[in-house]
Amino acid sequence: MEGQSIGIITNMKNILCFYLVILSISAGASTFSIEKDGLCFKNGDPALKKFGPLGELGASKGVCQGMSGLVSAFHEHAKFSPTKAKMTLNETLGAISELRRYHSGGCKISRKVEITGYANLNEFCRAQKSVFLANAIDYNLDIAVREISWNLEQFLLINDNPVTSNHGRINLHLNVESLRRRLGLGRWPLMLYYGHVVGVHSVTNFYKKSTLDKVVFGIYDSNYSSSMEYVVHYSSDGLPKSGQKMIWDTTPSRLTTICW
Repeated sequence: MEGQSIGIITNMKNILCFYLVILSISAGASTFSIEKDGLCFKNGDPALKKFGPLGELGASKGVCQGMSGLVSAFHEHAKFSPTKAKMTLNETLGAISELRRYHSGGCKISRKVEITGYANLNEFCRAQKSVFLANAIDYNLDIAVREISWNLEQFLLINDNPVTSNHGRINLHLNVESLRRRLGLGRWPLMLYYGHVVGVHSVTNFYKKSTLDKVVFGIYDSNYSSSMEYVVHYSSDGLPKSGQKMIWDTTPSRLTTICW
């Protein structure tokens, strides 16, 4: 019996050591619910076509950065008051405009934009879908022109080719750190990869023997109806492993805005 007890204790210690080796550190939101925190339509919704040429383009090519930007803007700056009277159309337009202004400039404001009559973003979107479709198209263009264009030359050069040089690995690491830093500040940053933009709502670092092993981002991908994960694997030298694809932090911060 004594030998069995020692064996059980030893096994428990081994299990404990295993979990200490695979240590994780998380930042950002702990949970994300597409039914509450996401929009009420997916990327490339056919209803986009009714908004003219840009809508037709969005229905075929998508408006991923506009959708991800709206989700991020609501998380950062909206306050829902479901017990109050539902907002009028003009109030809705004004609130979304204000949210976009704060978000696009990366405004660090304590005041929230109140959304009355609705409990969460998805419910609000279902009630005002046309307004959200139109804003997704418009914000998609804003972010593409004023944010992604800054990385366009590099994106076109690298595209979806695996990153193999040390210079590329360093740039990949810098973008990982930029996303992590924004999450730590309470933002939901936007990430560009494979010609597609997603919203990042959480990040977890995994370590092996005190060395960073991988960084796992929780993402809102407008192509799907659930939260997804994106993993960046690391080498023992502290940089992302060779052979992975580049990601970029394209969180809006360059648009002209007034933070008040």
